[in-house]
Amino acid sequence: MKWSFLFLLAAIRVSAQTAEPPKTVMAVRFDNRSQLIFNALSEDQTGTDISFRNPGRTDTTVTKHLSYQKPFHIYYANVDVSQDGKTFAATQRSLLLLPGDSVVLDRNGRHFVFGSYSPGYLDELLDLTGLYFPGFSVITKQLQTKGLAGMIKDIQQRYIDNERKINAFAKEPPVTEALHNFNYLIKARGIMAIPKEQAATPAGKKILDSCYTGFENNISKIAALQSPFTHSILYNILTYRTYRAGKPTTNIWDYFATTDPKIASTELYRSFLLNLLHGNYKGNTDQLKNNIARIKKAGIEDPRYDSLLQAKIALRENQTLQAVASMEDIKGALLNYFNFIRSQKGSYLFVDFWASWCGPCRRQMPYLKKLLPDFAGKGIKFISVSIDENDKIDDWIAASKDEGLYNNPYNFRLEQGSHNKLLKILEIRSVPRYLLYDPEGKLISAQFITPDKKEFKEQLLKEIKAK
Repeated sequence: MKWSFLFLLAAIRVSAQTAEPPKTVMAVRFDNRSQLIFNALSEDQTGTDISFRNPGRTDTTVTKHLSYQKPFHIYYANVDVSQDGKTFAATQRSLLLLPGDSVVLDRNGRHFVFGSYSPGYLDELLDLTGLYFPGFSVITKQLQTKGLAGMIKDIQQRYIDNERKINAFAKEPPVTEALHNFNYLIKARGIMAIPKEQAATPAGKKILDSCYTGFENNISKIAALQSPFTHSILYNILTYRTYRAGKPTTNIWDYFATTDPKIASTELYRSFLLNLLHGNYKGNTDQLKNNIARIKKAGIEDPRYDSLLQAKIALRENQTLQAVASMEDIKGALLNYFNFIRSQKGSYLFVDFWASWCGPCRRQMPYLKKLLPDFAGKGIKFISVSIDENDKIDDWIAASKDEGLYNNPYNFRLEQGSHNKLLKILEIRSVPRYLLYDPEGKLISAQFITPDKKEFKEQLLKEIKAK
């Protein structure tokens, strides 16, 4: 075990040093079929999990390379249940990592082995009381026994004691600075667990106003770390300020008017709003657009907001297209019309929309069939798409046999036939209808002339030669 870890350390050190920008490398030694999931805030501010899994039957080491531009905090929580199933104990473990760090954990993450910068599990170095919210009932009991002033005094004393431990720890300046900022985050979380309604009395207002003013003035300390708790701290600052202004705190989109300008100008605030836009998006791009407009109206600009909107619109459109453009081949295999078009990249596609019951459609087929040899080897494929209804599949199959299409691999039928919304998207109101796509999948003719026309052959050859 010792030599395997020494080899692993050497490997991840080289990996961390050669990556640009510097990667943080984490390696976790696992028993068989085990996993470890850390809560984290991703670099794009959208929140994420960092998961290590060993699904196999043998012990192994799982390694991940993480990209962060500043010190970041991650933590995991385990719940251990007693054998009788009646009691349980929750265990949280926090890590503070720096860009370019190399970290090794053993025993499914329970044991910290090595960190090139990381001081190890912070629970073993600092008092983290208050970092993980203890629950409303615990806070209520503490307020009853100690009062607001007593609780604040305890939190401040833990902060001072932690500062002494950090100063005695004697690590490199970037690590020490990150630890100081993390300690401030612990303090903020502890105070923010106290209900804001404690400010209803003059004495409570004075105490909490002083605390939150301090948080606003030291927002740079909170922003210096990438932590799963960073945005919740900012949220509590905004909530308290809105509450103190006598305004409802039920709708966060109403907070902009009360936000301190020095906070609104920070990258933390802009990324917080980006995370908020992500989290509140429920598939309604119009609502997303309105929320972005409200942000901009408050004088807050960030190109990531518009990028998010465009990405969601594109995703929505793609999901719509995927849902409505389903078709089947003669054997019943389903595929998507647009996916099929993209899969034929490199060839021109002549698409014939028809139906078994459509006399004009079927009268055109002999003309087209007669011309097919003239297009052999010219980089064009001829596609047939029937709009026969689902209860007329037998008619489609029979007509396909009659027209010599049955064994054609490019013979399809739209799911739901003439009711498939693909026809509306392509603005096909009647059949026959002929479409022409270029080798890049771009529609270059939405209504090509019928095959019985004398100029059909010449025009189609001109199209595929000219492109």
